[in-house]
Amino acid sequence: FCVLLGRMPADALPQRVSGDDALSVAFGGAKAAIGQAMFRKADSYFHGGIDEDGQSSGSPRDPWRWINDRVRAPDVHTHLDGEKAVELIPWLWASVRADPRNADCPVLAPYRPGGARSDAPYVNFGWDICGQGGPAFVPMTFMAFDRAVAIIHDHGGVAVLAHPGANMKQNRPLTEKLIATGLDGLEAYCSYHDEGTSDFYRRIADEYGLMATLGSDYHGRAKPHIQLGTYGHPAPQALWDRLCQKIKQQHGEVYVS
Repeated sequence: FCVLLGRMPADALPQRVSGDDALSVAFGGAKAAIGQAMFRKADSYFHGGIDEDGQSSGSPRDPWRWINDRVRAPDVHTHLDGEKAVELIPWLWASVRADPRNADCPVLAPYRPGGARSDAPYVNFGWDICGQGGPAFVPMTFMAFDRAVAIIHDHGGVAVLAHPGANMKQNRPLTEKLIATGLDGLEAYCSYHDEGTSDFYRRIADEYGLMATLGSDYHGRAKPHIQLGTYGHPAPQALWDRLCQKIKQQHGEVYVS
């Protein structure tokens, strides 16, 4: 991506292909081509379907390319933002790993097997490199919190603050400010929280009459260290009953498979 490559220090970029025999060079070239192809596809998607040369991605016979070339100006430089941009992180990470020129890149060492951040390499790579304070961080504009809560309620949902400890540690003043917007619950029990953090948010939830909910934050292959059903709640049935009751009060529907 233009932002990532533009902000990464020169000594952190891919350096070389390991091995100098003919077989290593041949396979290395093929892996490099695959990695570059994946990167170009991700970069094109990041820029709204436009390649770095200003042309729509895809075969010249591709009807979507034909349409795209005619409905947008190639000189308009746009980027995906928010959650849409986050979706590209696994593809970017895969393209980086596929290219053997990254074999000795020190930036990637913590995310490779056995590294300090290898428990969830895709997510950790995104947080560390593209998150706030990272070399490829791009500020994003989010919806106002109270507006998000209102939309959830308007559609019959229950508004719960997800893994607060991961985003703001044990911050009581900020938590109380968010509760004042109309929150229904705090996710006290989750994979991001240690016992102390869970107790901190459970106590606040009890104090304000909110639900102290449970969530594993399972994301499939993006977080291989997390499995469904491995995180418990002290009173799961009571929580479930209260959650269903609250949804019905909001004129929502509960679906049970």
